[in-house]
Amino acid sequence: MYQYNEKLLFSLLLYQYNDKMKSEDHLSKSKSMEQTLRKLNETADYETIIELCMLISAHHVNAALHRLNVTPVDRDIKHNKLVGEIKRRRIRELLDICETIGGLENLRPRHVYGKGGNGEVAKRALRMLSGVQEACARVLKG
Repeated sequence: MYQYNEKLLFSLLLYQYNDKMKSEDHLSKSKSMEQTLRKLNETADYETIIELCMLISAHHVNAALHRLNVTPVDRDIKHNKLVGEIKRRRIRELLDICETIGGLENLRPRHVYGKGGNGEVAKRALRMLSGVQEACARVLKG
């Protein structure tokens, strides 16, 4: 049978960057994206809003993971692996946002790549983003 190597598996789920992004760097990048988000129209730009909400959420979660010392500053968890990794590692401070992050991920196939979409789905994505930001802010203030 295959032997489970947690350290190897975890390293495969992470992006490694040459430039180390500390929690503050993630939040700075997030603010830049949020400025762009505010310029968009919920009806006309719903696909971009959904994508930005996902990316901004990933930056906030990675900032929280760095602050909790779950991941080193030169490694980040990809947006599509966040839920599984939070659950697998039982990161109690972030478990309550798994459903929200999963919900954002689930909006993408139908509304970004498929035919679905309208301003209502963009509003839903923005509400989800707000929930993720609030949860991560509690960790970052911690």
